[in-house]
Amino acid sequence: MSIHVEPLKLPLSNDPEDCIGKIRLRLYQAQLRRCDHSRILLKAPTGSGKTLGYLVRAIEDRGEKPRFGTTVIIYPTNSLIWDQARSLSELIGKLGKKVNITVESKADITWDKESKNADVNLYVLNGETLAALAQQAKSSEGKSLVEQLRRDQASNRIILSNPEILYYLFLYKFARNEELIDSIFNRNPPNLLIFDEFHLYHGYTLATITYMLAYMKNYFDQIIFSSATPIAVESIIHENIQRIIAEPSEQGDIVKHQMDLNLESTVGILGSEEIPKIKNMVSSFLEKNKNMPQAVKVLLIVNSVITCAKIIEALEEDYPNQVTAIHGLIPSSSRPRNSSEFKPIVVGTSAIEVGIDFDTSSLIFEAHDSSSFLQRIGRGARHSRCEATAFIPALYFSSFSKALSNGIAIKPSRLETDAQSCLPDLPSYSAFPSNPQAAPIMVAILLNWTMQRPAGGRRLNYGQIITETKLQLERGDFEVPKEIGFSKEELLELCEKAPKYGILKIAQKMSCRSSMDSIPAVFKSKGEIPVQFDYLSLNELPRVHFNVIKRDELKKEEIRIPWRMKLVEEFIQVNGIRQGYEKVRLSFEHGRFEKAPEPLTHFSVVADDHNIEERLKQILEGQPAYLLFSKEDWRLPGFFTSNGDFLAVGGDAYLAWFLSNLHSV
Repeated sequence: MSIHVEPLKLPLSNDPEDCIGKIRLRLYQAQLRRCDHSRILLKAPTGSGKTLGYLVRAIEDRGEKPRFGTTVIIYPTNSLIWDQARSLSELIGKLGKKVNITVESKADITWDKESKNADVNLYVLNGETLAALAQQAKSSEGKSLVEQLRRDQASNRIILSNPEILYYLFLYKFARNEELIDSIFNRNPPNLLIFDEFHLYHGYTLATITYMLAYMKNYFDQIIFSSATPIAVESIIHENIQRIIAEPSEQGDIVKHQMDLNLESTVGILGSEEIPKIKNMVSSFLEKNKNMPQAVKVLLIVNSVITCAKIIEALEEDYPNQVTAIHGLIPSSSRPRNSSEFKPIVVGTSAIEVGIDFDTSSLIFEAHDSSSFLQRIGRGARHSRCEATAFIPALYFSSFSKALSNGIAIKPSRLETDAQSCLPDLPSYSAFPSNPQAAPIMVAILLNWTMQRPAGGRRLNYGQIITETKLQLERGDFEVPKEIGFSKEELLELCEKAPKYGILKIAQKMSCRSSMDSIPAVFKSKGEIPVQFDYLSLNELPRVHFNVIKRDELKKEEIRIPWRMKLVEEFIQVNGIRQGYEKVRLSFEHGRFEKAPEPLTHFSVVADDHNIEERLKQILEGQPAYLLFSKEDWRLPGFFTSNGDFLAVGGDAYLAWFLSNLHSV
């Protein structure tokens, strides 16, 4: 079925004051510019100029002083941070201001020397840049960052980071004192906080962000939640929200060009059997677009990493050195940093749903839910007309067929509405953070505070950590914000149950993304950078061939280990991607993990590869776990059991508990 999607236009502001240099603001950008409400929900389509909207809000002068001294923008991925850092730097120049920015190269990351004439200091704060800063200063991440901020001479500063770093700052993990917090939030007020792509947070991550905001929100004079498909943030921030929506119009700027969209039905996730068909599609688009000005002739987005790798292998046979791969098993250091580095064919997974501003002639993607459909289709037609093919599961394709007629022309808003009605929605579970099943996560945060900052700097065992946390709760040393929804008595009771519910394990690891450790990995290749380091997630391990290599072995090979992994003694050496996903099952005594989450102990991992069994057992040991009869949501981390049930593992085990209770009501 083929349809023609008309261009998407957004109205321009008619106010002469909204012409800044050569830039004329769109109406919604102008509305954001003037909105002084303390909490804002911004809904604007992909590629509509949200970055410019943030920037004008952040650095515009009012009289002699800027509206905001410090702006913190939180992005869900590091690749998106780097992409936006470049965009912001260019836009700052177009607005007539000078900028200092953290810069990077393929092999390393450095910090620019400060210019006394800069109007804006632009910082990228993630694990890599903080490690580079510490190495350069021969100090800890926290102390070196404080020194860097002290040298901050610009009237504006913008800090680009991810939820994990913001969370570490919140927990005073860097330098373990208030000096860093004071340097960021109190030295250059007022402060603005922006969450970009906020719809990507759910479950455990959404809960940790909610609790973090309850403590941090008073540091910020304004908070903006931004997304193309926003969630109900009232349950997150518990305050009145001002909504700003980029409404389409018949006249105005074209933010999405015309798209010729072909919808195809598929059974399940695209796999090996569809590769010949996909390869023919890519070849056809490549031939058709060979004379087009766009650098990327074909962009392909699939769900499965293994399918992605197989497609890349098949395409490289016919198009050697013309394929760029972007997925979870490609180290971040080897991915393109800007559009000029992309080859004519780009193949990836959800890793490219957000981020790089692709200018592509054609787009092929699969989508099993409305959010991924809207995000992935938003990768095309950003700068010129685009042809696209979307693979939709047969279960939902029939609904599309009834809603849309073959050959019709429709407006983008109609396509968005139909996608949301015909495809399932991935819920954010915005009610979860205030639900009793999420309270263990809040307790884990309090326990982690005690671990990180014990009275007198002592080293405490688990029993002492629980006792001291309870004492601080009883004395009122730990203020519990009312909007969190949990009473002091409930939290005290859960402190007692911390060992039973597996709370101590997530308190020990405590992070915003996952309660489970990522796996330090080394990748060897024959490319420009022969050895690269990165982290693998738990679910990526069964997808690769690997062996374990010790730190000393790498040193003997004269391989330089990056500063951010300076304490790692053992690495996974990735030797290639498996032809199929290694089947992994968990086995344990019947009747466990059914009433409430509890630590995963006395269990076995069953796989053909004994290396995987050993490594997964180390990571999963002691994590909270909860049993579901089926996998409620594909985003839930965990494994199927030997009985065919699904065991959710880690912080999201509490989300699984929440979902189970929803069904029983």
